Amino acid sequence: MDADGGTSARHAARRVGPASDAPSRSMQHPGSTERSRSTTTMSALRIDVADLLARSRSRRPVQLTMAVDDLGVGGLRIDAPLVLDLVLDRVPQGVVVHGTIRAHWEGECSVCLRELASDVEVSVSDLFEHHPVEGETYLLEGHVIDLEQLVRDAVLLDLPLVPTCESLGLVPCEPDVALVDDDPDTGSGDAPVDARWAALSELDL
Repeated sequence: MDADGGTSARHAARRVGPASDAPSRSMQHPGSTERSRSTTTMSALRIDVADLLARSRSRRPVQLTMAVDDLGVGGLRIDAPLVLDLVLDRVPQGVVVHGTIRAHWEGECSVCLRELASDVEVSVSDLFEHHPVEGETYLLEGHVIDLEQLVRDAVLLDLPLVPTCESLGLVPCEPDVALVDDDPDTGSGDAPVDARWAALSELDL
């Protein structure tokens, strides 16, 4: 979302790749000294922004590391804490939240059922306003914003629907396939001929 336009932009995401390797990014904001750090629960996603509403063009960085209950889709699950690196900006319409959310998911390959895991980093830029547009902006409730729905929307929409080894840059896998006529005891695999009809098979009809 463009802070000056007052509309919500789509979440842009970058997969970091098979779990573990990409370092988390820290957004630097010159002139800003306030920074909130904590490892906590979902209640921390309700943030009082009275100070921002009182001052035009004010800004506040927010960093949180937190576990989120029941976050996952299909066979994918997110048990590790999320890392939020956000900035809250005061705009005429309300408050814009932008920054990144990092998550680590685990699941199974949809082809070979091998255990998979990977990191995802989602960029968000969304408006909180007193009269939100459904599906586009979020509610600014008095002087409080609740980031829970934003976090869930951003992360869940970026999880792979059909994860595979190949999609994560691993060696492509193949499903187990039972081959017909693979038993050497069956010879060619043809069914035995009934002796009563053997003579008929020799006739040229």
